[in-house]
Amino acid sequence: SFIGLLIASLGFYFIKEPSSNREDTIVHPFFSFIKSIPSIIKNDSTFKYFIIVENLSSFSIMILPFYIIFSGEILNFPDSYIGVFLIVQISGTIFSNIIWGFVAKYFNAKTIVRFCVILGALNPIIAILTSLFAPALYIIVFFILGFTISGRRIGFEPYLLDITPQSKRIEYLGIRGSLNVFKIILPLVGAFFIESFGYYFTFIVVSIVMSIAAVLVSFVKNTQVNHSA
Repeated sequence: SFIGLLIASLGFYFIKEPSSNREDTIVHPFFSFIKSIPSIIKNDSTFKYFIIVENLSSFSIMILPFYIIFSGEILNFPDSYIGVFLIVQISGTIFSNIIWGFVAKYFNAKTIVRFCVILGALNPIIAILTSLFAPALYIIVFFILGFTISGRRIGFEPYLLDITPQSKRIEYLGIRGSLNVFKIILPLVGAFFIESFGYYFTFIVVSIVMSIAAVLVSFVKNTQVNHSA
């Protein structure tokens, strides 16, 4: 892994980045910028819905580690299957990159995000159905997980760049990074829900939340928004 990542990092030295047009901007004090964040979100409904969708979509990541625990506690898969699940997940990630590349070429980043969120809504239901009627097919859950994780990485950041004006991208990236907090706290929430209400209830809740996120994607426009300096 170390050697592979080292070789990959050297590739950055061969990437030639085109220069962007710089605009004269007024540098505001840090706390003044912090105070402006609520108004930025309020005045840009597209950006607001993007933050909501990305946070809600974190529910699909929340239950990621619990799929493996579920396979052992409920389906009685031996521990040796953990390696099989991970291989299937990685296979899904590799295969999905081809699919997402096709979607990005002929559609846009919004389409990737939409499909990624829909898969995140379907996967908990697939986990429930396979566990009840065809446990041998439970492995499909991890293949779809590979698609979902890859889709999040490939879709959300380009989508954000599509909806933000070039002069505001640094600010928007910073705000997005600070407000994308659900992926940090949700694993604890997921553990509480599973401990209190069980796997099936938690899976259904995740599916409902992801379905809401899929609907809200429609409120995030493709075109860049215009702001005054």
